[in-house]
Amino acid sequence: MHSVKKQRLINKAYDTSGLPCFIGADGSYVPGVYAGMEEHDYRNIDAISSTDLKRFLTNPHNEITLQDTVVSQSFVAGRYLHALLLEPNTVYKKFVVEPNFSDYKKQNFTVLVTTDDLKGYIKDFGLLSCRNNAERKQVIFQHDFTVVFWDDVLKACRENSNGKDVISYEDHLKISLTAERIKQSAYWQAMSGNAYMELTVLAYDETLGKWLKARLDLYSDASVMLDIKTIANLSRIDVIRSIEQYHYGIQVGFYYFVAQLANLPILPMAAFLFCQWNEYQRFQFFEFDDHTFNCALDLTKNALDDYVKWMELSTKPHSLTVSEVSTIKVNFHGLKNREATTS
Repeated sequence: MHSVKKQRLINKAYDTSGLPCFIGADGSYVPGVYAGMEEHDYRNIDAISSTDLKRFLTNPHNEITLQDTVVSQSFVAGRYLHALLLEPNTVYKKFVVEPNFSDYKKQNFTVLVTTDDLKGYIKDFGLLSCRNNAERKQVIFQHDFTVVFWDDVLKACRENSNGKDVISYEDHLKISLTAERIKQSAYWQAMSGNAYMELTVLAYDETLGKWLKARLDLYSDASVMLDIKTIANLSRIDVIRSIEQYHYGIQVGFYYFVAQLANLPILPMAAFLFCQWNEYQRFQFFEFDDHTFNCALDLTKNALDDYVKWMELSTKPHSLTVSEVSTIKVNFHGLKNREATTS
């Protein structure tokens, strides 16, 4: 069981009437740690988040670089895995799984997928030749209205998703298998037992004069935070590259910093669960060593201070340095280790 101190510190995000506990009667934010906050309410809180910092560090002149203007397959897959592991009761509210192609075949439907399928069907039954797929479908439908056009099935699924994320049946199977394997691991069972999932921390930094917010994937009974990431290839070097490229160190450093502001007991460490779900369904847990965590925390504080200064500039400079010149060190690792041509 969680300690009495933690139970008193962590509040429900909504009262019995469904009103938000994190917003006061005067409309101002109420600092604290909240369980069960809806994702859209978290996003609507006007406070600095780790995403803001990561966007700033990636490209301060164009914050849209880390936004998902087009929802990618990997983005939806990551959200789906998060939901299966952290909020399984919300899966049906947030996602729609595309129909299973095999189910239609098992029911003896004729299912046409490609343009060649349409042309082949017309040729086999001696139907009228057509100029495009729209005409082909019309001719085939008039011949047999039970024929299934697979692209239309998928299109209808997306059009009737009511704003939910749509995931393919094949991806659903792979990600579900990955989630089940994770749940069976000893590390996950130790971390998730009696843990808080999707815990929101809202704090005001008196020094910066800014509201800060964080949403921890998992906050364990042992006061450890665990962050879940998907990755295309689960190798040690790709994990390290991903942490550096996407500023995951800044993210966990920020989470720790905000948790401390809110007086949430938390150990000075970062734990990650990296998951590959596409070609192979596998996962591995990683933890920062003490030096890496402390370095990430220092870099986070520097980035946060710089970001606040950047926000307050009335005119954003065209360069981050006055001279517009910066010295960089490149080790050319790939070129140095490439395989030379042999005669």
